[in-house]
Order: sequence, then structure tokens, then C-alpha cells
Amino acid sequence: MDVEGTDSRERGDEQDFERRSALFSLAISEVIIVNLWEHQVGLYQGANMGLLKTVFEVNLQLFQQQRGTKERALLLFVLRDHIGTTPLENLSDTLKKDLSNIWTSLSKPPGLEECKIEDYFDFQFTALPHKILQPENFNSGVDTLRERFTEHDDPNYVFNPMYHKRIPVDGFPMYAKQCWDQIVANKDLDLPTQQVLLAQYRCDEIASVALESFDEAVRPLEQAARANPVVEGLGPKMTQARSAVLSEFEASAGRYHRETFKRKLDELRSTVDLRLHVLFLGQITGLHAACVKRFQKEVESALKKEGYDFAKTVISVKERVLEDFDREAAAVCVEGTGWTYDIDRQGLLRDIDEAAGRLRREEISRILDRLEKNLKAELDEPIAAGFAKPNDKIWDTLIAEFDTIKEKQAELFKEKAKKGLNATDEDVASGVEGLKVRAWTILRDRLDAECEPTRLLLRLRE
Repeated sequence: MDVEGTDSRERGDEQDFERRSALFSLAISEVIIVNLWEHQVGLYQGANMGLLKTVFEVNLQLFQQQRGTKERALLLFVLRDHIGTTPLENLSDTLKKDLSNIWTSLSKPPGLEECKIEDYFDFQFTALPHKILQPENFNSGVDTLRERFTEHDDPNYVFNPMYHKRIPVDGFPMYAKQCWDQIVANKDLDLPTQQVLLAQYRCDEIASVALESFDEAVRPLEQAARANPVVEGLGPKMTQARSAVLSEFEASAGRYHRETFKRKLDELRSTVDLRLHVLFLGQITGLHAACVKRFQKEVESALKKEGYDFAKTVISVKERVLEDFDREAAAVCVEGTGWTYDIDRQGLLRDIDEAAGRLRREEISRILDRLEKNLKAELDEPIAAGFAKPNDKIWDTLIAEFDTIKEKQAELFKEKAKKGLNATDEDVASGVEGLKVRAWTILRDRLDAECEPTRLLLRLRE
């Protein structure tokens, strides 16, 4: 399997694929050829030591630790354009020393802290002459290198049985797929490019500066919200503060890596919206409480006037209060946030209806008090007349008069409750029952007064 050069121009500074392909090579191959120039030996980036460190580290975590057995592989370093000034042995020693150093610095999984690079890899080194300056020697060197792969008798034959993965050929596609899936899912290989790193750093800086201006604009609003449940003109001020911070960020950070910019913009927007949402909720809660209080106050004020209509008053005040609530609540729904106050409006409706029901019951109680006075006044004459000239039909006459007066007042209550109060059938039935109880109490108290012993003796004497 041939993988593209780790510093190929096609990939630019996108390094994720090179890490994945290198690790994939380690996972499925018996021998890995590391192809580098002679002058890169001893360099950290030029010899791809950073890449090898990352790949070795993840290889230990993903594959070696899970398998439980130490699978060996051959690392064959091919040094290109070898002039011969520095012997191959010296170059090999330098590479071995560099590999040992990076292996020592690896973050090893539990149980493998003391392992050595030689436990997992064998090393071979070869050199190829300069292809342009020594074409014949180069071709000869390539032929010699080829024999390591084709000639079983070659002392440097690379396909040693100890390197075999022992995977049946019909199972190799599934084995390779599982290895690749593990590699792709591993986040340790997803290191950002230089463009992404720069974008992250600058976007964070720009966002920090923009948030300072945002804080200056929002802090007075938060102080006002703590002092008053409802802040005048809060919505436009929040919209202006939000637009300013996002515009400032977009103007300065929009030049950097597009995906990183978008992600940081979303993060900034979430931070800003979270802080503004607290103000939004406070304003809606304050409006809710103010509207319920205003509804109750206006209805109670209207009930003190002559000729009022309770039902019409409730409907009229309710419409005005809800209209004002909708206007004020909509003003703090900052565009682009997706905030709504539908649930709060439903809660306000329930509270207004509860307040209206409470006022209706109070009004019913006042009507019953007035009708009770009427009952007393209308019962007074027939009872006084009956006891002034008693006869054997006195009780039948009084009860008949009482029933007539009681039903008259009950019908009057029904008419007032239904038309004037828009009361429910349950409220009407309860009121009628209460009025009848009051009527019987009035009758009993009036009769008890007429039959008081002193008065009764006077009546009997007369």
C-alpha cells in the first residue's frame, strides 16, 4: 500500500489524513518504508519525528494495548540522495537515537509504561545515491532494495514470519475496515492545522474584546432590571447591544478560517443570547405580574361606578391588558434569537381568568348581601300583618308569602349573575342555594323575634 507523501502539496497543512494513513500502515502492514532525504536526518519536522510520535502513541492505545500481545513490524528507512560524506551507520545511529527519544516521551497506556520501542519494531536502514547526479548508481540501488522484497535468500529479506498479522486473506477486508474505523474515530489524531490554530487564537481574542463592549452596554440594563420588574425600552437596547457585538466580531474575525470563524461566532452568539435571555425572562415575568395587578385594579375601579356591567368590563379590560402585554413582550423578543412568550401568555390568561373569577365571586357575594336586605324588607310586612291578626291559617299564609318572595329574589339573582356577571352555571346554582339558606335564616330569626316570650304574652293578652 502506497500513501501520499506526508508533506505533499495536495494536502497543504491538512495533517489529519497523513496521521491516519501512517497509523493505518502500522496497523495492517508487516513492513513500513520511511522515505526521507539524507539532509533531513537529525531534523524533527524534516524527518517526520512529530508525526511518528503521534502515530506511535495512538498505535499503543488503539491496537497494542487491546491485543494483549506485542505485534512486531519492520521500519525500513530509505535515505535518498545519499552522497556518502556521512556513513550510513552514523545516519542510522542518529535516527535510532531520535526514535528512542520520542518513544521515551510518549504518553503510554497503563501496563505499558516500561515498554521499549524495540519491543514492537525492528529497524533496517538503506541508502540510495542521488537520482540526478548518479542515475546509474541510483537504479542499481533500487534493484538491490527490490531484492529485499522478492528474494527469500536475501539476508535482508523483509517479510520475516514474525511480522505476519496472521489474518486469513478472505478476512483481510473486514480487518482493514475495522482498523480504519477505529483510527477515524480516534480524536487524538484530529490535530488542528496552522490556519485553524491561528483562527482559534485570533477569534478568541476578538470575541473577548467584543464581549467587553457588550458588557458595558448590558450591565446598566441588568442593574435597572434588579431595581424595577419592568425596564422601559429594554427590547431595543438589547437588540442594539447584540447587533453591535456580533457585527464587531464578524468585521474583525471574518477573514480567518471559515469553519473556525463560524463555530466561534456561534459560541459568541450563544454566550450573548444566554445573558440577554435572563433579561428577557425577567421582563416577561415583570410584565406578567404588572398586567394581572392592572387588570384587577381597573375592574375593581369600574365596579364602583353606577350602572356598570361586570361581564363587559372584564372583557374590555382583559383585551386592553393582553394587547399591551403582547406589544411589550414582542419588543423584548430580540430578532434572531427564536425567543417566544407563548407559554407566558397562556399563564397570564390563566391568572387573569382566576382574578376575574375571584372578582366575580366577590361581586356575587355583594349581590347576595343586597338581595338579603331586600328579603328582610319584603318579609317584614307579611310577618307583622300575620301576627297582628293571627288566625288558624297564619303559618300557611306566611310560608306561601315567603316562597313567593324567596323565588322572586332567586330569579333576580339569576338574571344579574347570568347577564351582568357572565357567571357559570355552577356559580349561579351555588349563589341560589346560598340565597335560599339566607332566606330561611332571615325567616327563622324574624319568627323567633315575634315569638319572643314577652311579645308572645302581649299578643295572647290582646
